Amino acid sequence: MSTITTGRTLDADGEPIPGTGFELDTESWLATQIRERSGPISSHPTQPMWSIPVGANETDDETGGGTDTETGGRTNTETGGQTATETGGSTADETVRGVSVLARGYDGPPPHYHTQSRERFDVRRGELTLELDGAKRRVPAGETAVVETGVEHTFRVETDDRAVVVTEINAPGRLRSVLPTLGGLAHDTDRDPDDPLQRAVIADRLADHTVFTAAEGGLVGAATELLAPVGRAAGYQAAYGEYLTPAFWRAHVEQPSV
Repeated sequence: MSTITTGRTLDADGEPIPGTGFELDTESWLATQIRERSGPISSHPTQPMWSIPVGANETDDETGGGTDTETGGRTNTETGGQTATETGGSTADETVRGVSVLARGYDGPPPHYHTQSRERFDVRRGELTLELDGAKRRVPAGETAVVETGVEHTFRVETDDRAVVVTEINAPGRLRSVLPTLGGLAHDTDRDPDDPLQRAVIADRLADHTVFTAAEGGLVGAATELLAPVGRAAGYQAAYGEYLTPAFWRAHVEQPSV
């Protein structure tokens, strides 16, 4: 068995910054997913998390011969049965699929719900803690959780071991471009991801798809309506083209060769 460290944030000279990556067994299932990834690994430098894009139509055979019990015995009816309706640039049967590596201390996104999307979390290693409409649910390796449209949720890692999770978002809409922007802003030293105008423009862009609840609050929601037009007039965008390019992520995140 060979172990390497990868996914580290790169400094201005393209050198990996110590302590910003994750260890990878080069003979593991995760290493296989990384070798077969459909794009570069992305990360968020202020959160211990990394995203690996993989194909949307792969089957559960990727677990190395596992059975349906690895996903709680669920079938594809969890994400099927919807008709193809327009959802902000995607259809209800479109799915974005990836592998997330979430290390100890990852505290997740603010509580939110989706008006059009359903999310699926298939835990392959460690344990993921979800909050679903205020109720805590622990999802250990070998189990799957599905978050239906309209269910308020967030997720985090509360154990010492990292979580490796296959995530699927159906009908992603604008999330397809906004999610890379959130990570890109955190890497970009020329922009401030916490700028109220920037945050308002992003929240406003997602308003017909993703609604932030407890952490954002009604007052912040009202402020979004006021600040978003000001932000757009000042040149802020909800998604920036450079963060959607492989070149950006190769320049900011170490890409392994395994």
